[in-house]
Order: sequence, then C-alpha cells, then structure tokens
Amino acid sequence: MALPFGKTIKTRHFTVLKFSKSLSKKEVASLREDIPADIKKHLQRGSLPFIKIANIAGTWGIEYSIGTSMYAALNECVPVAAVGDHYEFSKDDGNIIEAFAQLMYADTSLPGDAEYTAGKLKLRDEYLARESARLNAAADEGKTEEQLRKESDEAVQEVIDRDKHAETILEMAEQIKKEGGKDER
Repeated sequence: MALPFGKTIKTRHFTVLKFSKSLSKKEVASLREDIPADIKKHLQRGSLPFIKIANIAGTWGIEYSIGTSMYAALNECVPVAAVGDHYEFSKDDGNIIEAFAQLMYADTSLPGDAEYTAGKLKLRDEYLARESARLNAAADEGKTEEQLRKESDEAVQEVIDRDKHAETILEMAEQIKKEGGKDER
C-alpha cells in the first residue's frame, strides 16, 4: 500500500501530502518514462506525482517527485487513522517522518559556519562512497574477473575518448579565434 493522493497526513510539527503537479510537456516526457501503470492512472495529462513535507505553519516545505529515493521512502509510510480533517501515521512511521523532516528543515534553513558546512559535506561524501560501494558490489556480484576487467577497460577507454574529443573541440575553437572568428557568448 502507498500514501493516498490528496490526503493531508500530520506528524507533530509537519504535514505530508501526496499530489499531482502540472509540468511542461518536455518535463513530463523525461520524468514519466519508468512510472508504473498503477501510478499513471492517477495522473492527468501533463502531471507527475509529488510528495510534499511542510511545517504546520506553512512557512517551509520540500517536494520530492516520483523516481527519487525520498519519494519512495515516504510513499511506504501509510496513514492509519483519520482524525477530523486529516490523517495520522502509526507512531513508528510518524516518528521516522518527523525525524526526517526535522533534518531536512535544519539542512535547508540553517546556513551554519564553514566548519558546520565542511562537516555536512564530509558526512555526505562518506555516505555516497558507502552507497556507491554497496551498489557496485551488487552490480559486480556473479561476474568473473575477466568480465570486471573488461568493463573497467571499457570505462577507461570511454574517459580517454571523451578527453580527446574535448581537446579536439578546444583546438578547433583556438583555430577559429586565430582566424578572426568572433566569440559569441
């Protein structure tokens, strides 16, 4: 089961709302590629599902579109009780969402000093390295040394080719400058 569309769900200090948002044709085409059929039936032409977390006062909020890890995580938390004009989560889900929301609120509202920012960036980089290692290990599982070496060689060659292409374009730009071409930036 997933969060219902259009129902406001409250935690202690935040609300959660799943809704459809209208987007440009180009935005929709690029974002709808992998949406499951059971989700598509709730979408109107030119819309995409989002989950918004906002503070109760309505002065702060953040939205996640389908296809992001936060959308997927929040969509798994299902409200259990209707209370007046809103719904509430189970105590465990409510506490988890409250903690997530407080962290997001602090991250987007507290600029901090250089040490605070450096610490946050270090923690982010460490998490991304752990997650990358986990995903790479899962992708490499069951492959032979030869297959892994071949994939690595192909990736190295791709970088070399990209660098050569960039160098060629820069050389062409320099040649055009020498021949009196205008910089039209």
